[in-house]
Amino acid sequence: MARPKRRRVRRPNKKFYLFLAVCAAAVFGVVFLINYTRTVETVWGKISFETQQACVLVRDEQVISAENYGKVSFIATEGEYVTADAQVAQIYKKGYNDKVLSDLLEVQTKIGQYQENNILGDVLDQDLLAINTSIEQKAEEIAAAVNGKTDANLIGLEKDLNRLMADKQEYLKNKVNADTQLQDYYAQEAQLKERVESWQEILTAPTAGVVSFYFDGCEALLNAENIEQLTIKDINDILNGSTLTQITADSAETPLYRLVNSYDWYLLIVSKNAIDEFDMGQTFQIAFDEYLDKQYTGSVVGVREEDAGFVYAIEIQDDIGTLLNTRRTTAKIYSVFEGVKVPASAVKTVEGMTGVYVVDGYEKTFVPVRVLIEQDGMAIIEAADDSVKIAAGMEIKA
Repeated sequence: MARPKRRRVRRPNKKFYLFLAVCAAAVFGVVFLINYTRTVETVWGKISFETQQACVLVRDEQVISAENYGKVSFIATEGEYVTADAQVAQIYKKGYNDKVLSDLLEVQTKIGQYQENNILGDVLDQDLLAINTSIEQKAEEIAAAVNGKTDANLIGLEKDLNRLMADKQEYLKNKVNADTQLQDYYAQEAQLKERVESWQEILTAPTAGVVSFYFDGCEALLNAENIEQLTIKDINDILNGSTLTQITADSAETPLYRLVNSYDWYLLIVSKNAIDEFDMGQTFQIAFDEYLDKQYTGSVVGVREEDAGFVYAIEIQDDIGTLLNTRRTTAKIYSVFEGVKVPASAVKTVEGMTGVYVVDGYEKTFVPVRVLIEQDGMAIIEAADDSVKIAAGMEIKA
């Protein structure tokens, strides 16, 4: 019987194993590429921001008017801070007669001269000499101010002089025993005073604030109460030198002065394009071109978009100082944004939301964020939801 032939078993050669290795590597590579996410690590960093903007100043102020008057004498001075109910001005109502006041001053002059010359005579009174010297010096200061030789506040100087004259009258009245002639002068003075005082009215401040006698015609509209109603056109008109509206008042009244809340005022800025850094609540350091010696701090309190662009309102709660009568100016606005710093390219937009993909192993989670500033390919971000944490050291999709 014939012996069956043996079947020859072929063993895989090296090329076959090499082929299998290549196939396995290819499959692994495809799977790896499908699951691999290139990431970057978030860091804590800073980005500086500076811009120069034309702006309109809006103050929290009120225009104080009075019934039409014949004459006014200001008690407060320009830029003076007054408390509520403080005396600001003395007005003389219509019907006031200058001659009566002139007669009163003439009688008071006679009284002073009679007291000094006819009763005190040659008696040397050191206190009176001191008062007279102060009066003479104050009169010289007023003359210098009137002639433009000094920049002294004329209203303040006149107020000082009136106070010194009143002090002198009171001193002499207490020092000198009145004879018949002096008593007659006193009677004339009292009668004239009564007539003058019947025309006089003292105006007091309704609230605390800074007094200003300067008007630019825009007080009615450019007021803190009207910020939300001011349009881009309104603001641009002011920046271009136009006056929006003249001060209007009842025909029976005349604007007398402005009372300004000097510790709460606003800047209005117009931009054709959005200024992303001007986010609500963001705080900036501010310096004005004309007043570089003073730096202010302000916060964005309003952002409004119109067809023509954007309006930004920045509130400053610091003494307005030399800007009391400024309406338009240029401001340098500066800040350092500090926070989680990432490549700007890592910030994605998904279904209208801005955010980053936080990577944990093979898992990716989209986290909405706010971009505080983007500059030179980098961005400072913060979580849009306070309940979600975005911190340095996290892995995010590049």
